[in-house]
Amino acid sequence: MAKIPEQVGKYKILSLLGSGGTSIVYLGLHPTLKRKVVLKKLNLRGKKSFYDRFLQEAALMMDLNHDHIVKVYDHFKEGSRHYMVMEFVEGASLDRIVEESGPLSPDTVRYILRCCARALDYIHGRNIIHRDIKPSNIFISSDGKVKLGDFGIAMLDDPAEAEPDADRPILGTPSYMAPEQFSAKRRLGPRTDIYALGVSCYELLTGRKLFEGNSLSELQEAVMRGRHAALMPLWGRYGFSMWRVVRRSIFRIPLLRFSGAAAFGKALRSFRMNEEAAAEDLSRRIGILPHPVSGRKCGGAGMRPGPPPGLSGLLEPPPRHFPLRRILLLFMALLFLAGSFASVKSGLFFRLFMSGKMGAFSIVIENEGSSRSFPPERVELFKIGKKGLFSSGGSRLSLRESGLRYRESGFYRIRIEWGNRVQWRSFYLPPFVDKREGLALVFTAPPFRQNPVALKVHLKNALGSEMLSSEGGVYLSSEKGWEPLADDSLLLSGNSYLLGFSVPGYEEQTLELDLDFYENEVFLDVELMPLSGHLAVQHNLEKLSLKVNGKRQLRREDGSVNKFGTLNMEENDWDMSPGVYQLTWSGNGWSQEQKLTVRSGETVLYRIIPEGDGEVRFDINRER
Repeated sequence: MAKIPEQVGKYKILSLLGSGGTSIVYLGLHPTLKRKVVLKKLNLRGKKSFYDRFLQEAALMMDLNHDHIVKVYDHFKEGSRHYMVMEFVEGASLDRIVEESGPLSPDTVRYILRCCARALDYIHGRNIIHRDIKPSNIFISSDGKVKLGDFGIAMLDDPAEAEPDADRPILGTPSYMAPEQFSAKRRLGPRTDIYALGVSCYELLTGRKLFEGNSLSELQEAVMRGRHAALMPLWGRYGFSMWRVVRRSIFRIPLLRFSGAAAFGKALRSFRMNEEAAAEDLSRRIGILPHPVSGRKCGGAGMRPGPPPGLSGLLEPPPRHFPLRRILLLFMALLFLAGSFASVKSGLFFRLFMSGKMGAFSIVIENEGSSRSFPPERVELFKIGKKGLFSSGGSRLSLRESGLRYRESGFYRIRIEWGNRVQWRSFYLPPFVDKREGLALVFTAPPFRQNPVALKVHLKNALGSEMLSSEGGVYLSSEKGWEPLADDSLLLSGNSYLLGFSVPGYEEQTLELDLDFYENEVFLDVELMPLSGHLAVQHNLEKLSLKVNGKRQLRREDGSVNKFGTLNMEENDWDMSPGVYQLTWSGNGWSQEQKLTVRSGETVLYRIIPEGDGEVRFDINRER
């Protein structure tokens, strides 16, 4: 195999990072700035289409300047080869982090998706579609920063590129491609990237692919038919809102997905989270990864395998070497601290050095016969003074701590609450010299009888006074999943239940119901929000303006604002609350009013077609 060049252009080559079918990636050094960079070399000859796409990627990325996008500094040609100079990111790709350390926490996933949504909103605003969003193209630096890279198959979202072309190759990674990317009559747009972001979200949370297939044809069929892994476990584990983010991102019909990266990011902003903590979690995961192979050094004859192709320059920082003496001293200090803590926790310190002053006791809770009993709600310990008085401020004890508890020898009084029953006990705690094994305080818990609880549920439309039928709309979470809760079903007091409410045409809700031992009847009034409808407009008129209810802006119930006014020739779309609206259309020399009824979960598509002499025709389609 040929040697690695010592220099390319003005850049000194440090090592080989990896190679693929179309490119070779080197780690280089800028001669004056002394900054590490990545050089991507096109590894093909005589194929003009590959040169054109390589130059397109360089041209696209050089115009981008965003905190969450890998920067491209330069591109040049040396001899017959083309090179691209990119930012060197010390860290790892997201797929490697998940592969090595397992699924990520929900807060960490939300942090990553927010950063990606900001990057996508930036490139979509410049009419660029990435088309290959996946964990291996999302890079995490060693300090937890998120970078989106690999724009090798990105395209400009212009009308010429959007025209159907059966001969145009299908580009992308099949497991993350939207259905429209497989179709010859495809119209790609920002919602194509949103689809891949939703698929990646599922993988980051679960560690598994959303779509599976033994071959490309099976995988394509699964995507086109929407046959993916069940999403309901996301609901049960992470809540309805996280489930909704994934569910709405991966609809097969693009109009039903989030309207863009800004809307996707807004859905994530409904969660409260600490971005700094999420970045620290990613930094910690990178820190425990096995050190990557840095590649073959300049002038070497052999080569060791580097990172997979596409992971351009994602090397972890070299490990720091400490002197052996410092390591031994640190180890001995940690060992001493661990031993001291363990001796105090186990009572060994008290037994050896304070055996005449300290004693130990344990609390044992026994059931009355074979009946079930409930645990104490509160346990407090009071120290009794020499005059027989005890302090008013007792120390609360946690029964989660098992084993002996260590206190100064003397008289004590303990108070235990069992619901509406209170029990007091005075006792003397002897020192270790008198009772080495400690004192056992045995309490008998009162019997607990579970009573049937009747549940009455009333479901209501949150936007009106309409009462909804609760029959078949109430579900109970169990080991088998979500099961319908019949009207005659009775719950038992003293238990906790997870209930779900689902009515067609309305957003679903969940409720954690904790029943006390004395409850026997529960009434639930639940308001459900109707699912949003969708309004989309397509036209090729020179001028078109739209007002809704006589206004250019309309505020929705969730606080968002739909903006209408002058419409461009691209597809215009808005989420609309169910109801009846008055539409006012106007153009060059014409005006028309129409009534629009928006139903839950329905998409209304207006196509406005000119017919000459200033006349226009409205073609209206409704889809669910």
